[in-house]
Amino acid sequence: MGNAVKYSPGADRIDVTLWEEEEWLCLDVRDYGIGIAEQEKDMLFNKFYRVDNSDHRQIGGTGIGLYISRKIVEDHKGTLTFISAPDKGSTFKVRLPKQDVLV
Repeated sequence: MGNAVKYSPGADRIDVTLWEEEEWLCLDVRDYGIGIAEQEKDMLFNKFYRVDNSDHRQIGGTGIGLYISRKIVEDHKGTLTFISAPDKGSTFKVRLPKQDVLV
């Protein structure tokens, strides 16, 4: 959610949607920001990778947040994916398997 706000300069909202499917808990975070260029998508979850935002205001960060987020989700047997288009925003999708027993 922090990235959704950070990469949406001038946007007045982000959308957070949470729901259940039969075996999954689902969370989507959609922003209306700068989006991600096609050539950047394969690198996005790499450690220390930063999207080129030189044509926008300086957006700080280390490039580690998405890497850590995906690692945590995958360690819980889930997935973290996204869809995005330049100047149209991004939607990040977390899917976590439901647990029968809380540990």
